Amino acid sequence: MIKSCVKNQLILLLLSLLTFSCATKNGISLIYLFDTSGSFHKEALPNSVVLAEKLFYEISSEKEGIAVYPQIHQVGSIDEQSVKIGFNCNITIDQKNIFDKDKSNPDLSNCLDEIEKSKRSQYTDLEGALLTASQSMETGNLYGKGLLLFSDLHEDVPNPKSFNYDLSGVSVFVVYEMSKQQINQPGLFEKDQSSLIKRLTDHGVKAQDIMFRNLKSIDTSPNEIVSFFRKSFRNN
Repeated sequence: MIKSCVKNQLILLLLSLLTFSCATKNGISLIYLFDTSGSFHKEALPNSVVLAEKLFYEISSEKEGIAVYPQIHQVGSIDEQSVKIGFNCNITIDQKNIFDKDKSNPDLSNCLDEIEKSKRSQYTDLEGALLTASQSMETGNLYGKGLLLFSDLHEDVPNPKSFNYDLSGVSVFVVYEMSKQQINQPGLFEKDQSSLIKRLTDHGVKAQDIMFRNLKSIDTSPNEIVSFFRKSFRNN
């Protein structure tokens, strides 16, 4: 009787361990999306690329970053046809083993160089870019999914389209720089911002998981972005 009881307890323990293992979420996926339209391309894009490289090294740092692995870092552009021809580049960072001989980290600079060298696009297709981002983060059971958006937020596609996509569980940090058009037309930036918030929340993003900061301000405190994603991932 005692042996049978112990056996049953061991079976229950094994089942609970298996259940915990299956439920554990591992890894994070981060996408860096850059506006390459004329309104953002000339001055804000180079500064955004420099900031993104700083953020990549900080987030992937085992000591000061987000210590969750593997980490998938993807880079893409927001242009006139984000769905079809948007540039995409990615690397994966695995947790280091003390026995690994190679102590170097993968480098995102090649991906960012391609963005900085990209040609200026005619339009900004935010909807298409978000669709592409959602498809790139379909991997299940992730600890965190983050979207880092560099843009003036003004979508000016001649024939705008609407797509079905799911951004549930995604945390979004927007680094913006106002265009001359937005500066010259008071209220236009606020309208563009509200439109983006509605689009994100309509597709599953929680309002508390969206943050906006100006490029000039965040350039002096990039760790605010890391703190945002760390907290948002933990609460999702």
